Parts: sequence; C-alpha cells; structure tokens
Amino acid sequence: METANWTISKLVQKYNDKEIQLPEMQRKYVWKRDKVRALLDSIYKGYPSGSILLWETDYLPETRESAVSSDIENKLETTLLLLDGQQRLTSLTAVLKGIPIKIRVGSKIKEMPIEVYFNMNHPEITEDYETLEQSPDNNDEDEDEDTEDEENEELDDDRLVFQLKNKKIENKPNWVSVTKLFKEGIGTIIVEKNLDKTNPNYKKFMDRLSDLYNKKENYFYPIEILGKDKSYPEVTDVFVRVNSSGAKLRAADLALAQVTSRWRGSMKLFTDVVAECQSAKFDLDEGTLIKCLVSVSTWQNRFKIINRIPIDKMKSDWERTKKGLHFAINFLKENAKIETSSVLPSPFLLIPIVCLAIKSDYEFSTLLENQVLRWFYAAAMWGRYSRGATETALDEDLSAIKNENNPFDRMMTNILSAAGRLEVTESDIEGKNTKSPFFVMSYVLAKRNNAKDWGSGVTISLQNIGKEFKNEYDHIFPKSKLEPYLLQRYNDTMKVKKLINDIANMAFLSKQQNQYKTNKLTEEYFETIVKERGEDALTAQYITLDNSLWTLSRYEEFLQDRRKRIVKGINDLMKSLENKKS
Repeated sequence: METANWTISKLVQKYNDKEIQLPEMQRKYVWKRDKVRALLDSIYKGYPSGSILLWETDYLPETRESAVSSDIENKLETTLLLLDGQQRLTSLTAVLKGIPIKIRVGSKIKEMPIEVYFNMNHPEITEDYETLEQSPDNNDEDEDEDTEDEENEELDDDRLVFQLKNKKIENKPNWVSVTKLFKEGIGTIIVEKNLDKTNPNYKKFMDRLSDLYNKKENYFYPIEILGKDKSYPEVTDVFVRVNSSGAKLRAADLALAQVTSRWRGSMKLFTDVVAECQSAKFDLDEGTLIKCLVSVSTWQNRFKIINRIPIDKMKSDWERTKKGLHFAINFLKENAKIETSSVLPSPFLLIPIVCLAIKSDYEFSTLLENQVLRWFYAAAMWGRYSRGATETALDEDLSAIKNENNPFDRMMTNILSAAGRLEVTESDIEGKNTKSPFFVMSYVLAKRNNAKDWGSGVTISLQNIGKEFKNEYDHIFPKSKLEPYLLQRYNDTMKVKKLINDIANMAFLSKQQNQYKTNKLTEEYFETIVKERGEDALTAQYITLDNSLWTLSRYEEFLQDRRKRIVKGINDLMKSLENKKS
C-alpha cells in the first residue's frame, strides 16, 4: 500500500477532474452544511481532519456520480476510486470551486450551495477557544437521511471563526465569503471590504486572509492508496472493515456495498426503484430495498447473511422483490388508505406485505385482503416494528409467512404478546399528538368515510395536486382562540399545549380552509360548514353534531366525545375486518 501527503488543492483538483471517482459501493453525500463549517474550522486551526483512502486501478468498475458536478471526462488509463473521505472531499470541492451540492429531496434532485463565511475579526485562537467551535469527528459518514439541510440559525456571533451565510453577517465588514476568497483571491476581498492600511485591523485581517487562503497549499491530507493488485471484492472488504470501525456507516450501507461488489451495475437498479417509489410518495432508500431483498431470499431480514445468497438467486429474487414492492405500495395506497410513507411508523411494515404478495402470486382474495389490513393496522398502532428488537420481531413474522398456510393467527398473537391487547381505548389516544400512529388511524377512518374538505368539497387526500389543495391537518378549535382561554383557566403552559394538540382537536383540511377558519370561533364556522356542506362534513371526521359542545367552555367535553367516536371507529373497523371471511 502506497502512502503520500497531498494538499487540499491537489485533492480537490483530482476530484473535480474525475481522476478520483466514487465506486458504486459508496453511499450518497449526506453531510449537513454545519459539518462543512466545522471541517473548515479544523483545517484553519491546523487540526487533523482524517485521512483519505483510495484504490488505484486500471479496470474501472461501476461508479456513481459525485454530488458535485463536473463536465470533465477522465481520459487517464488509471483511475483512483475513493473508498473513505467522500463527505470531506465533496464538501471541500463545493466550497473551493463554488459548485452546489446535488442532493435528493423526496423524488427530486436539488442543487444547494454551501456558503460559509469567515470572520476576519475572530478572537485569538487559544486552547479555551475550542468550546466555541466543534471540530468534526473523523467519522466521514454519519448522517442517515435524504433531507434538505437543517435550518441555519441567524447567528451574529463575532466569537465564531466560520459561520453559514445568513442575512445578519453577509454584509458585515468583518465577514467574507470563503468561496469567493478561494476562487477570486485576496485582492477581490480587499476591494470588496475597502481594506487599506489606514484600517487599524489591516495587518491582522491580511494575515488571517492569507492564512486561510494558503491552507489549500499548505494543509496536507494523509493519503493511503491500495495497489492495482487488489481485486474489487478485496477492496469491498477493505471498505466494509474501514467503515465498520467507529460505526461510520449504517449496516444497510455496508450490506449495499457487499451486494454491489458481487453484482456489478446493481446500484442503478436499486436507485431506479427508489426513484419510482419516491414518485409514488413512498420515500424508501436503497437500504430498505436490500432488507426487503434479503427477506424475500432467505425469510430472514438480517444483513449479515447477505453474502450467503448466490448471485444468480439474488438476481432472480430481486425481480420478485421489485414486483412485490410495487404490489405492496399499491395495496397500502388504495386498500389501506395509506397514501405516503411519511405516515408509516416504520418502513419495515412493507416487508411482510411484499412477502405475502409473492407467496400468493400477487393476488389477494377478499379474505386475504382483510387479514392483511387487520394485521397492518394493528402492527402500525401497536408499534410492531417501531420499538426494540425490530429485527427479531420481523423474523418472527417472516417465519410465520414462510411456514404456515394461515400465518395471521401467529402474526396477530405476536402483536398481542407485546401490546397486551388489541382493542383501543380512549386512554390510548388521550394526550397523544399528531406523531402518534393513532392519528394515522384517524386519517384512515376519514378516508374510509369519504370525508371531504370543508372548504373546497374535494375528497381529502395527501396527494392532491396544487399547494392550495394540499391536505394537511389543523386544530378544530383554533389555537388563537383556545390558548388564551385555557391559559387563563389553568395557568400551566405544558398542560395547555397538550390539550390544544390532542388528536381529538385535529381534523384534515386544506390550506385554503385552514386560512378561512383561523380567527373564527368553532361554533361560528361549524354552523357555516353544516349549512353549506351538510352534517356529513363533520360526522365523516367523527365530530359531534351537538352544538353545545362546540364552545370554548366545553372544550374538554368535546375532546372526550370525539375520542369516544374515534376509538369506536377504530375498533369497529378492526372487528369488521376480522369478521369478513369471504
């Protein structure tokens, strides 16, 4: 193995010129912008920030696109594949070159710039200063989700050395764009900030600008290069071992690396299906697909057995898995009234349905449909795969599906053993908010009742087109009226917040209707809704027609009444699914 020390400038140039590429086994870029700020802080202070692991090869296996675009085509015979350091190198390239990062947000690819500012007037760097700035740990891969970056707080703290761009600092004379400094040089900053020798801080600012600018040439990364004698499977083994120490990657990412090392080109197959699922509002990732594939192939879901699956079997099982996944998503959307994965307590709830679909040759009889629905609702409500020992619970259910003609007796018993009961009571939903799976069930009930939006008259849906018709939930008793009343009554902020956000005070309505009712008392706008839309507009969402309960003074009685109705609706639904045998 060859070792070297390369400057930031050399590394970034090789990455931008595609002399360094990402192997198929690498996961996507996942760092949030604040990690980039911390990385720059470490480099500026001369702290170590990890090493870079490369593999030199003449044979180019499947690669994946970097999160920083480049039109340059690599024409070199030898390629360096990046095994460890993707997040740091991608971040540095984005900052030094001013190239936006491409990330997936839902079903779309977005380009987001990483704009970091440098404080020329920061305090002197001392040992005590470390408390102000957190250095990134050396773990390169440590985030889990495809999301937009975190909200950048509008900080205006001149004790900081680096800060993400915000309105409070971008026009201040002591804060400068790091990207502009690296791309255009110190001279541009001098002109932009009107720096001259009459400024009492001129020498300090110039020294600090020079210090940061020169880091690209005098800050060195330790480079380790695996030789051409290593095969792709060997390199994958190195990748897995390197990224397993310190838990840098999730088990799903390591399993994905092992699959792609044995099945060239499979990453594109997985990412294509991920895109299909996301376009259907089911935001799954490649790791979930791999767990699904392992479950279909082995009737177990643990990633550690991935290498036991023969490659030919894996390929044929992938086709069955893909078809089963499409079936399961359509079933949840159309039959279970679950239109998006955002309301699923766990994506693993899909896996038994995939396996049942394959076992039944992708055809559900009326009996099987009701059995699946009853199990799914119970598993969702009682957190079958949302608590500890998730893999054990899933394996128990997979075993039942594999070995029993009617697996649902055992699958329902598994839920009963953990939950203690299947019947829902009012106490189960009292005080629960919209994060509770019982709130999801209230949406399912409303959908099954063909509930319509109170303003537009359109059937409620999480998939309606157009922002103004995008359904959301909101308080039945408007917060603006309810909060001051309850605070005066209880003088307990936490209790009041809990009462306001109780599931029983939530209904599904469009933004348009939300705006319409914002400042009206409940009894006022309910009378209008009944007059214009009929009583069904309320009863479809389990809201009482007793107008004496529509007043602030009887709000808690309203909650009790609606809880009873929702709980009865859930239990009636579950009983109806149990009794339908044909």
